[in-house]
Amino acid sequence: MRTMRCMSRRGLTMMEVVISTLLVGLTLTGAMQAVSGSAERRERAGDRAVGAALADEIIAVAAFLPFSDPEGQTLDPIAAGTVEDGAAAWGAFDDIDDWSGWSASPPEGSSGTPRAAYRGWTRSVQVDFVDPVSPDTVSRTPTRVKRLTVTISRQGVVRARASMLRTAAFSEGSP
Repeated sequence: MRTMRCMSRRGLTMMEVVISTLLVGLTLTGAMQAVSGSAERRERAGDRAVGAALADEIIAVAAFLPFSDPEGQTLDPIAAGTVEDGAAAWGAFDDIDDWSGWSASPPEGSSGTPRAAYRGWTRSVQVDFVDPVSPDTVSRTPTRVKRLTVTISRQGVVRARASMLRTAAFSEGSP
């Protein structure tokens, strides 16, 4: 008569199957989270790069514009009602103030043509007088320094922001 001790054991017990299934499941879950996090970081990095390029495009054009309107107007065309918000071909702007309050979604080129590839993106610009000593502080009164800030967002989330300062002295040709 054979005893249980002498019988060779074949197969796995139910407990061993459950534990090994649990370990494999935990390992796969960790791997999937790592891959998912990597893809999200790559997408955010791509969005930041696109946003920076869209902001830099405006900064590059605005960098060559004078501090104030060459014809002596003090109002920007949007505030004056001569140009509808977002409807202006920004290639025609002739001073920094013309950008104030401008926005386009999707972003458009200098000719005013919307760029279909950027659906869901918004490019907006704000121009403020700032304290010459502390350019982060907006001035309630006109100063000889303006800050142009370009904000790029996608699906309502800010992806990039770029700023530049323009002084009246720079526009007048003084160092």
